[in-house]
Amino acid sequence: MWRHIDRIVAVGTTEQHDIHEPLGEIDSAPQHAALLAQWETGRAAYGEGRFEAALACFRATALLRPDDGPSRVFIERCRTFLRDGTPKDWDGIWHFDRK
Repeated sequence: MWRHIDRIVAVGTTEQHDIHEPLGEIDSAPQHAALLAQWETGRAAYGEGRFEAALACFRATALLRPDDGPSRVFIERCRTFLRDGTPKDWDGIWHFDRK
């Protein structure tokens, strides 16, 4: 069982890569259901540029798993986009601009 974390473009490239996190064997799915539901709803909202809705979902995910690094990253991204706006060429894919 996997959680889709992000779609990225590494510095110096144009190729997109999907990042996934292993969560466990398929029989452990019920224990991850609430987390995945919040996460996937948040990722969909994030991809559509609905950052307030995404932020609420990522905060809910962080409550379910307080040490969740991906939730912290996406909470910060949403806060930044809400504060500063999105780059004009934003496409939902995270483009790393430095090593």
